[in-house]
Amino acid sequence: MSYELLKLNQPVHYYKSGEFMSTDNWRHSKIINYPDYELIFCLHGPLYLKIGMKEVVLNKNDVCFVPPSIPIVGTTYTSEPVNFYWLHFISNAHQTITDHDAQLIMDNTKKKTTNIILPQKFNVLEADDALLRIHQILSIHNDNQLIDERDFLISALLINLETNYLKQLEKQDERPEFYRIEAIKEWIRSNISSELSVSQIAQQFNLNVDYMSRTFKKNTSMTISSYINNIKIDVASLLLIRTPLTVKEIAYNSYFTNEKTFIRCFKRVTGVTPSEFRKSNALIHHNNPDIDPAIPIPKRIVHFLK
Repeated sequence: MSYELLKLNQPVHYYKSGEFMSTDNWRHSKIINYPDYELIFCLHGPLYLKIGMKEVVLNKNDVCFVPPSIPIVGTTYTSEPVNFYWLHFISNAHQTITDHDAQLIMDNTKKKTTNIILPQKFNVLEADDALLRIHQILSIHNDNQLIDERDFLISALLINLETNYLKQLEKQDERPEFYRIEAIKEWIRSNISSELSVSQIAQQFNLNVDYMSRTFKKNTSMTISSYINNIKIDVASLLLIRTPLTVKEIAYNSYFTNEKTFIRCFKRVTGVTPSEFRKSNALIHHNNPDIDPAIPIPKRIVHFLK
């Protein structure tokens, strides 16, 4: 899972907002927001989206954040009406982090800080306060004023959402399975290979395969195989953008057994072929040179990274 870190010691600026309602047979068009974030608060779903390379499904009271420069597009036409709020804001002090740094979230509760850390998608269990703040934002029309009240209301909404999420996280921490799932995810990242199987992981943790698979999906909303493939695709995406390696070499170095399997999996997850992805992202990496430390790049090819 990815998280957004927003620093409120610098202003968050309101940009635009609204409520979207559709009939059935609708799909979100492809857009890329820059330099603004988009916050989507789902009132009635399901809403099927792909944000960057990740597919998400939004249902009632689900919130998701779309970072600047990340494409968002609908993946499936809706079979029933959907309804959601959308709010755009600009933050000059932000970054995306992964669940590798999830401990930062709990550390955030132990000391006073101006940082807000939120997952890119989660369900708001106590939604009334957040919805009230959204209604306040949508009801204000003061575009000609020097100081926009909605700047402060957006910040208050972000704080409210983080408070809500941290309460959920504290409850999760009370469950032993939460720690076990985090340990499984970390072990997978550290031991990923083309031969890694679900049964090997279960054996490592002395768990029944079916029980481990059910528990993992309940806590992460994805299967273990999907989690493994997502890590492989993260590695491949980075290598496609940041190295001169061929597609065949990248297939091998992103832990796939062969090129054909790699291309098929890559297109299923991202919607494009590896070559199309490399071509469309050829210049983007110059704006984001840092490499996520949670992505398990093989040591033998680190020197290829631009």
